[in-house]
Formats: sequence, C-alpha cells, structure tokens
Amino acid sequence: MTERSEDWNVGLTQDLQDDEFVREHVAAAKEGVPLKAVLLKLSAANRSELAMALWESLSDQQRDAATELSDEQKAELDRRWAEHIADPKSAIPWNEVRRKLRDGC
Repeated sequence: MTERSEDWNVGLTQDLQDDEFVREHVAAAKEGVPLKAVLLKLSAANRSELAMALWESLSDQQRDAATELSDEQKAELDRRWAEHIADPKSAIPWNEVRRKLRDGC
C-alpha cells in the first residue's frame, strides 16, 4: 500500500486557502460544472491522494466487481495469448514498448 500523509486533506486545505482557487471552484459549482471537472483541477498530488482514499474505501468485493473483465475483454486476452503461443517471436520487449510510449510513437 502506498504511504501517504495521515490527513490527505492537508494539500486540499492549502488549495482552499488560495483565494483564486476557491473563487474558481465555487463559481464552477454554482454554474453546475460536473464534479469530475472540478476535481480534475486539483493538484496532481491532491488528485493522487483522493484516488487512493477512494480506492481504499472499497471493500475487496467492491474492488473485484469494479475490475472484473467483460466477456469481450476475456476473449481478446485469449486471442492475444493464442497468437503469442503460435508465434512467440512476435512479442515486443517491454523496454521497446516503454520507449515507444515515451517517444509518442
């Protein structure tokens, strides 16, 4: 489990002391801006802390249900596995995949 501050609200508390931040988010809420859009404006650290807090609030059963693969996803994984078994040389090494992702290819 990721180590995080005892009170994840510390960063949010700091954001809420910023008048411009508060004006922007209060105005957004009054205008009916979706909560997701407002939360995405939090700092990366606060979004990460919030995500961890939400994830950890789920029971094991809820986590399992939330991450269960659909039949289509299972079929795709089976297809890819069969393709790999038929031609193992077609696999792309992780370092190459990572490089392509990093380079935007």
